[in-house]
Amino acid sequence: MAIAVIVFTILLVEGCAGRSSNKMMSTDSKVIEYVVFETEHGYGYKIYIDGKLSINQPNIPALQGMAGFDSEADASKIAELAVSKIKKGIMPPTISLEELEANGIKTDIK
Repeated sequence: MAIAVIVFTILLVEGCAGRSSNKMMSTDSKVIEYVVFETEHGYGYKIYIDGKLSINQPNIPALQGMAGFDSEADASKIAELAVSKIKKGIMPPTISLEELEANGIKTDIK
């Protein structure tokens, strides 16, 4: 009986330790990448998490309409901001008008 209790305790401890470490590994080891692409309205970006498309942003977030970013550099700035939010656990990584303006993105598009 004592042996059964010891075996059960060891299995329980190892099982719990395995679960929490797997959770940490899956959170910390995600590969997050972005790709900037050209659209008919400018530039947009895609964000991939572990190789799987997570966000397809062909236009400037927080603005109405289909306007894309003026340049690859502008799209990259905001894609990097979105990636930093994802790494902090913010999902979806919403981009505000104020954040666009703080990064020098034109927001008065007509």
